[in-house]
Amino acid sequence: MNITYRKQTIYRHTEKQLQDIATRYANGATMDEIAAIYHVCRETIKLRLVQMGVTIRPKIKVRPKQKIFEVQKKLIISLFEQGMNCYQISKQMQLGPFTISKCLANCGVRAIKTQERLPIKLRSKKYRDKQLKDPMFKLAQSIRHGINKSLLTAFRKKDRRHWETLVGYTLEDLKQHLEKQFEPGMTWENHSYRGWHIDNIRPVISFNITGAECEDFKKCWALDNLRPLWGVDNMRKNDTWNAPISLRD
Repeated sequence: MNITYRKQTIYRHTEKQLQDIATRYANGATMDEIAAIYHVCRETIKLRLVQMGVTIRPKIKVRPKQKIFEVQKKLIISLFEQGMNCYQISKQMQLGPFTISKCLANCGVRAIKTQERLPIKLRSKKYRDKQLKDPMFKLAQSIRHGINKSLLTAFRKKDRRHWETLVGYTLEDLKQHLEKQFEPGMTWENHSYRGWHIDNIRPVISFNITGAECEDFKKCWALDNLRPLWGVDNMRKNDTWNAPISLRD
C-alpha cells in the first residue's frame, strides 16, 4: 500500500517483509541486493533496518587484486635489469608501483624495502645536530639554499649540479673571504638567525637571473658581492641597495 505526499512515495512494508529484510541482511546480503528484490532504493532499506534496531555494517571498499602472469613477470624483471625503477615500469605496464615491487620481491630480484629510513623528526634532529657541530656544513647549506632560491625565482634549477661548479669558487674560498670581513664578535658558532647572516651586498632581487649560466647570476653570487652582516642589520637593510659595487668577472 502506497501513500503519496508531494510526489514522494513512502513504501510501507508488512511485518513479514520487514522480518525478511532483517533476515536477509543478517545472512550477509547487502542493502543494494535487498533493495533490488523489493524494488526500492537503498536508503529505504537502511531506514527500515534502523527502525528495527539492526546494527548497520560499515561499508568496506574492496580493491581488486592485480594478477601478474608469467609473461608479465619476465618483462618486469627484464625492464628492472635494464635500469628502470618500479615507477617507470608501472607507467609502462599500467600496473601499480607496489605491485611491481612485490612481484620483484617474490621473484627474488629485490626486497620491497631495501632500507628503513629514520622518521622525519629524527632526521630533522640529526640534521640540526650536524649543523651545530659542523660550521662548514652549515655554511654550505646556507649558500646552497640561497642559490637554489634565486634560481627557483627564475623558474630554473641547478639540475643536480654542485653549487661550487656554478659559482666558480670552493667552500674554502668562501670561508676565507667571509673570515676576512668578520666584525668584532662574529664567529662560526654564531652564524645563525639571531647571529650573523651571509648578505648579498647588491640584493638578489635587483638582478635579472634567467639561469645558472647568465651573467647576472655570476655577479649576484660572486665573492665580491657577499659579506657577513649581523642579522638585525640584514633584516633592516632588506632589499635596499644604495651604492653600486665593482664585481670581478
